[in-house]
Amino acid sequence: MSSPVHPDRLRRALVVVTAVTGIVDTMAFLGLGQVLTPFMTGNLPFLGFVLAGGEGLELLGPATALAVSVTGVVVGSRPGAALAVERHRRWLLTSASVAAALLVDAALTAIGLDIGTGREPEPRHYLVIAPTAVR
Repeated sequence: MSSPVHPDRLRRALVVVTAVTGIVDTMAFLGLGQVLTPFMTGNLPFLGFVLAGGEGLELLGPATALAVSVTGVVVGSRPGAALAVERHRRWLLTSASVAAALLVDAALTAIGLDIGTGREPEPRHYLVIAPTAVR
């Protein structure tokens, strides 16, 4: 039987998650070259602009973020469904821990990365995009 999560705690947790997601998205957009990692809907217009011949836009960044996000949804849905049925607290703790670990991984990978200079992204840029997009 699942234990109910206190509504005030849930609201606070959702506000924190929303704030962190906004910060990560802003940093990814500014530092990794027009890539939105937590919110995938913004990558669809970028891909459309690239495919329509838009100048100064890159295909690989948004495509990487979308592909990794879809993979994360597919891979994470099975354990997520099992944990959600079992206990809400365990599911929240597990998902928050995995998300935090992925963000730490991205942050450590980004140390010393040349960002926001307008140069072509290097492979390490995509190693930062992937863990922030998969969550």
